[in-house]
Parts: sequence; structure tokens; C-alpha cells
Amino acid sequence: MSASDSTIQPAALGWPGRAWRPYALALPALILLIAVIGYPLLTIVLRSLSEPEWGVQNYAWFFGAPVNLTVLRRTFTISAWVTLVCVVSAYPYAYLMTAVGPRVRLMLVLCVLIPFWVSGVVRTLSWVILLQDSGVINSLLRAAGFSGVKLIRTQTGVVIG
Repeated sequence: MSASDSTIQPAALGWPGRAWRPYALALPALILLIAVIGYPLLTIVLRSLSEPEWGVQNYAWFFGAPVNLTVLRRTFTISAWVTLVCVVSAYPYAYLMTAVGPRVRLMLVLCVLIPFWVSGVVRTLSWVILLQDSGVINSLLRAAGFSGVKLIRTQTGVVIG
């Protein structure tokens, strides 16, 4: 074996002593995820299994009550509809953002970001004004010749809002 072979060999092996270094960069984020998400989730699961007695009787009670199943079904239905509406509307919106100039793109980005900056109370009151029986949407429907639609306090109103 020549001297040149021995100098090339450690590089070819990829310096196995340093292979962990790229993964070390992710370690702080992993620790934060475990602390913020993993620990509380584990605590909730253990508490649900242990109080008042150790076992799955809490889950049997929850899934045995018809009202809980109705609420759970309604929750997942609304979640599925909202997800579908968001996906169907977000892809064309994102495509539009790539097809327009920088000024219009900035306006489109602001239309997405401004609702995050507005207080939840103001946002809720705005939706009530839009969706109520004498609101903007029903007024436009009546002006177009349609009958008004009940949107407030309905599943459709929740999906829209």
C-alpha cells in the first residue's frame, strides 16, 4: 500500500467519526418538539387512562354516549369540508400569485396575512355582519333574485367562516 492510498482512504470512508454532525443541528428542534408537543400529549394520554381508575373506561364512556359520537362526527365533517375548501381555493390562489406582477403579488400576500393581524373579536364580528339574515351576503342574494339563505349558526356558515 502506498502513501497516497492511505491519504485517500479516510476521505473515501466519509470520516465516520463526524457523520453525526449534520444530525446534531436538528437536535435543538427535536428537543423543543418533544418538550412542547410530546410531553403534553403523553401527559394527556396517561391521565385519560389513569383517572379515576387505571384502564380504558373513560374511552368506553366517551364512545358509548351517542351525543359524543354526534359531536365527534360533526367535528370531523366540518374539518373535512374546511380542509377541502382551503385546498380547492388555495391552489388557484397560489397559481395566481405566481402569474401576476410583483405589485399585485404583494396585494395578494397582504390579503392572506392581514386576517392574521386582526383581532379575533373583530374578525368574528365581521363574519357575523356578512353572514346574518340581513347581512351583506343575503342582501346580494336577494338583489340577484334569489331567496335568502340562513348562514349564521349553521354548518354551512361555519365552513364559510
